[in-house]
Amino acid sequence: MNVGEVRRRLMAKWTSKSGLELIKAGGPLVQSLLQGKPVSLQQAGDLICTPADQVPTWWAERNYILECDRCGNIVGAGITLMPTRHSFEVDGRTLYAWCAMDCLMFAVVMKKDARIRSLCPATGTPIALTVTVEGVKDVSPPTVAVSLASPEGPDIRKAFCDRTNFYASREVAEKATRDQPDIAVATLEEAFQVGVDLAKLF
Repeated sequence: MNVGEVRRRLMAKWTSKSGLELIKAGGPLVQSLLQGKPVSLQQAGDLICTPADQVPTWWAERNYILECDRCGNIVGAGITLMPTRHSFEVDGRTLYAWCAMDCLMFAVVMKKDARIRSLCPATGTPIALTVTVEGVKDVSPPTVAVSLASPEGPDIRKAFCDRTNFYASREVAEKATRDQPDIAVATLEEAFQVGVDLAKLF
């Protein structure tokens, strides 16, 4: 699969009726998470006029499983308060992201520079870059590539996020994903542009 096809599928998903509903409901959640604050199910329910105990089901029906803590508070929806492979530092606060695309996209949504640190899932190589509204810079290693997965499935995190990662190089990414035909390997610049396109929906 090529980058253009994955982009088309992502745009189709997020501009569909359910996708637009998720964006409308998710925007305030992400804004709170970016401040380091979990969101109660009651608060999330108020955004969609849904009882608190039905909030996870509402999201799941749209193929999105919210990340909640033991108290039932929402701690993850693209941006997460729980440690992952991808750290996301903005305004001196370190948060985490579900995937490489979340790192690229939400920096643009916020219109702020974000320092990203990740690990190549194939080699363990440390990866670092800064994302701005204009592009990426300070990339280490300079050969970084990004896997972009097709988003179809009952849980966007499993279908897309868990398979959308920064890799140490294109060669490493292609080797690691060669048995997954619904993944495209993109340059960092190509992946950033997809992130910009998605950010425009918010």
